[in-house]
Amino acid sequence: MNVRIVYRRLSAAGLVALVAAGIGATRPVTSAASADSPPAAAVTVTPVSAAVGLPVTADASASVDLDATPVATYTFAFGDGAVVGPQSSPRASNAYALAGSYAVAVTVTDAAGLSSQATATVVVRANLVANPGFEVDTSGWNTAGIVGVSLTRATGGHSGSWSALLSNGGTAAAPCILNDSPNWVSKTVAGTTEAGLWARADAPGAVLKLKLREYNASILVGSAASSITLSTGWQPLSVGYTPIAPGTSTLDFQAYVSSAPRGTCFYADDLGITLGTGAEVGPAADLRVTPLWGAVPMAVTADASRSADLDASSIATYTFDFSDGTSVGPQTSAIAAHTFGGSGTFLVTVVVADSAGLRAGAAATVVVDAAPVATLSVIPATGMAPVVVSADASASTDLDGTPIASYLFNFGDGTLVGPQATAVATHTYLTGGSFVVAVTVADTAGLTSTATAELLLRAELVGNPGFETSTDGWNTAGVSGVTLDRVPGGHTGNWSALLANTGPTPTYCVLNDSPNWVQDTAAGTYTGTIWVRADSPSASVSLGLREYNTTGTFLGETERTVTLTTDWQEISVTYAALSPGSSSLDFQVEESSAPTGTCFYADDASIGLS
Repeated sequence: MNVRIVYRRLSAAGLVALVAAGIGATRPVTSAASADSPPAAAVTVTPVSAAVGLPVTADASASVDLDATPVATYTFAFGDGAVVGPQSSPRASNAYALAGSYAVAVTVTDAAGLSSQATATVVVRANLVANPGFEVDTSGWNTAGIVGVSLTRATGGHSGSWSALLSNGGTAAAPCILNDSPNWVSKTVAGTTEAGLWARADAPGAVLKLKLREYNASILVGSAASSITLSTGWQPLSVGYTPIAPGTSTLDFQAYVSSAPRGTCFYADDLGITLGTGAEVGPAADLRVTPLWGAVPMAVTADASRSADLDASSIATYTFDFSDGTSVGPQTSAIAAHTFGGSGTFLVTVVVADSAGLRAGAAATVVVDAAPVATLSVIPATGMAPVVVSADASASTDLDGTPIASYLFNFGDGTLVGPQATAVATHTYLTGGSFVVAVTVADTAGLTSTATAELLLRAELVGNPGFETSTDGWNTAGVSGVTLDRVPGGHTGNWSALLANTGPTPTYCVLNDSPNWVQDTAAGTYTGTIWVRADSPSASVSLGLREYNTTGTFLGETERTVTLTTDWQEISVTYAALSPGSSSLDFQVEESSAPTGTCFYADDASIGLS
């Protein structure tokens, strides 16, 4: 019988896996990104090859929903009519009463009622262990004759009410062995025999080994083993073995701690042995996709390597479908890689086929999210240090179900602000230079994008720009009768400079830097600015930058004139040195023919180089 898994969306139970005769791959349900996304659903089944009557655990804890509506419930359908949930727990167990191949499906639903699905296939075979759970006694088991080691029943099992307890009652360390006696497999058959159990300990740390040994009469002809480190919680342990001499040998089952100190060794429950023989039932399909949620472009790995086929026909091929038009296989590799180029919800499927042509399928749901779109502006984009700069990322957008959660600002001088919920941050630059300001915008799913803006600040070369404490660094250029004083009230601060003519006749009122703030010019463009006003309008005042070489020879100048008013206004000039490295700049503000009385007020003088 060929097997395919068909997915059907139902209003109550979501997607249910149905096993039907025929050949064909699963077809996905896809959707474009919307204001809210369904969960990304995943499920694994332990064990994938199970024994009748022993619990199979379906685990959907890897499912994720990173938008504003998290996972709320899980509903499990085990394919034999058993349904568990909806429930908040991501795990559920079921014991199958009959052998066969079963599709296990989980429907994961978020707080908004959106759902997605994942499936796996489990193959259930008859259990050769007649006393797997020690619910009545310990018949069929012993301690392999180890002196001082005892086998008793203890209350509390992995699935039932009882378990087996191995203890070392001797005075020295000894092997604690749980041995089947007589062997449950009295005659081996072709195919892979799978053995397993669940175990725990009172204290963690000891290594428990599970071994299958094949004997032809008393001669050991082969073996296989696996191990776990015991913990206080129940853990599964399994091993598979393919007999070398099927039909003429037996298998010995032993679980043991090789050198156990005095005291309790370990607890065991739900022991099983299944044979890979009889009617072909096909593989058990398992699929793990990582990651389940991410940003465009999203690279994923689909891994079906936990799929198993223990009968005479081993797995031959794997065919993956990523539901965006891309399929990989059929191929012998159990792993396929793919990159999603667009956002949306995608059902990733695998069809596992064995050499007899039997098939089984598994599926997981992947959510491909769009990252935020980051936008950044800085105000001002140019200026003179020290200056307060505002970085504004409020135009950033994220229109899907995972809105913007935080903003992290990097001001390019070692200063970070955030992550924070506010889209605006400010920073004071104390020095000039060229800076790249960046913002990293993150959404509720952890997806990010970054935007940058360039900032060009000139270093302030004027040591006393605002006259807040003195008039140091300034004079009147020696003009007779002209005074320079500080007076309350400035353009930005509390004080400003006042130039006054105390003589009887009009004269030059000059505010001169002394010594020059720029005593050694550099290549580039100098920008000089100052704010001025007067008690009455009409007079003109000019700002000039003059270059002199080291011997005092005039080399060049730039000058700008404005008409004074009673309001503050800025004068600005630019000048590129003709002899950088061997000249100085003289900064002068001048009213050429000022009558007796106040000439002008000045504040916020500045010289910068860019």
